[in-house]
Amino acid sequence: MKRLIVVLCAIIIVNLTGCSSSDKPYNTEIFAMSTYITQQTYGKNNKIASENVNTLLINLENQLSLFIDGSDIDKINKNAGVSSVKVKDYTFELVKTAKRYSELSGDRFDITIAPLTLLWGIDTEKARVPKQEEIDEALKLVDYKNIILNETEKSIMLAKKDMALDLGGIAKGYIVDRIKDEYQKQGITSALVSIGGNIVAYGTKPNKSLFTVGIRDPKGITGNELLGKLTVKDKVIATTGAYERYFEQDGIKYHHILDVNTGYPYPSDLAGVTIICEDGGLADFLSTTLFIAGKEHINDYINDDRFEVIIVDNENNVYISPSLKDSFEITNDSYTLS
Repeated sequence: MKRLIVVLCAIIIVNLTGCSSSDKPYNTEIFAMSTYITQQTYGKNNKIASENVNTLLINLENQLSLFIDGSDIDKINKNAGVSSVKVKDYTFELVKTAKRYSELSGDRFDITIAPLTLLWGIDTEKARVPKQEEIDEALKLVDYKNIILNETEKSIMLAKKDMALDLGGIAKGYIVDRIKDEYQKQGITSALVSIGGNIVAYGTKPNKSLFTVGIRDPKGITGNELLGKLTVKDKVIATTGAYERYFEQDGIKYHHILDVNTGYPYPSDLAGVTIICEDGGLADFLSTTLFIAGKEHINDYINDDRFEVIIVDNENNVYISPSLKDSFEITNDSYTLS
């Protein structure tokens, strides 16, 4: 078996030029939530803000991770089918939102998918193709309707034993709002954050121009190739693609986006989906959901005024929201705007 972990971001920061010596950024990088997280912040309190955000990210990982003993999610999973677990307010609100998104997704997104993700082990040393009977048993445990929320007690219970939550498809995007809160508290008006497949463009550059970010070529070999460039401010940019995390076995590539109906990696006819909007949780959720929905549903999303999209299909056609025509430019000759 050949295993490959892609740790490069789905979106690449292109430039941060035009800053005076008094506007130099404070740069940080940490590894948390199974990804590298970078910040470039500007302003008087940029060092304090960045370090506070890094502390926040580590604390939230300890609270929300599927893999950390004693986290809220770990406690919920260990008590599945046994008892409810009182959790922190932020955990409760995140799970509540994720359950609602699971309902809205039309069986494309489900935060109780953990039994499947753990079975496949993608992005771990134990990555493998499970036996069909193992997949069939895991599928019986995947159903967001069996998440029991108690608003009064702020407690959560999973109705069946061996059920488990996995917030990997929404947590990073949802946490973006907490990052923005810290920036606002410290008076930061200009920042770029990369958190896995999510970019936060906070405010504008110190010279008041928009940030320019590069959208990764979903078929690139090195991870550094670009599809195009996007100018943006005060938005979250979330990207999903089969290239992000996968392993190969017997010449077949198995990616991490699993179909909650079959239990196997979803055979999407899309190569990559990027969502641009103000709500990080929504962006994270939609990028995964639209990737699974596929090409036939592009028209359902492309004119939605709540968010904007950049979609690449497997034939190298690029579809964008009409509102992006002046802010997104394809820079790769392999792709055609449709």
